[in-house]
Amino acid sequence: MNVRRLLPLVIIVTFCVTGLSCKWLSRKSYRVDKVSPTGTYRVKVDVKVEDYDELLTGFHEWGKIEVLKGTEIVNSHAWDFNDNFESTFIEGTPVIKWEGNNVLRMGKRHEGLPFLDQVAVSNDTGENLKYVSVTCDKHEQLTIFDLAAANKITMRASPVSGWSDGNGSINYSIGYGGTSETGKNFSGVVDERQRTAFADGSARFQIIIRREDLQ
Repeated sequence: MNVRRLLPLVIIVTFCVTGLSCKWLSRKSYRVDKVSPTGTYRVKVDVKVEDYDELLTGFHEWGKIEVLKGTEIVNSHAWDFNDNFESTFIEGTPVIKWEGNNVLRMGKRHEGLPFLDQVAVSNDTGENLKYVSVTCDKHEQLTIFDLAAANKITMRASPVSGWSDGNGSINYSIGYGGTSETGKNFSGVVDERQRTAFADGSARFQIIIRREDLQ
């Protein structure tokens, strides 16, 4: 075969193989399957990410999070999206950990950093709350499962940032939501009236979920 004719074919094949290899290497998977300390709950996370070509920054991510109580799915969330600016779930949420028998934390690594702030959640609805998710930061979420009526639980949290709204009030990056045992939903955000500051610079944020909050 003529070498001059063969050379372009070799270049094309090499380019295609290299391109496929790069595409394969750009895929990342993240799987977690953890049971709570008492074995009551189980969290399953399955996330896949595929980076775009180098000329196009960004990624395509699809994933699913499920929390089960026995065979019952207590909470489930799935997603499939493209993004050019935000971090992936794998980058933003490297820690998925049971902090107690019914408290799950998903967020950043904080090795060597104190959890000075606290988030206290009270159930004044008169019924069991199936789950309460509290978002303390962009990549920090605490979820309580089966918070009984008239019960309260206090969780440690990484430092919560606040900012002025320009009208003399301070807003905080804490939002919450969930579902009651009877399928009613609730949600809200924390403001400065729900914050108690301490001398060491830490703070406690009080969330009270009342019967009238259920919808």
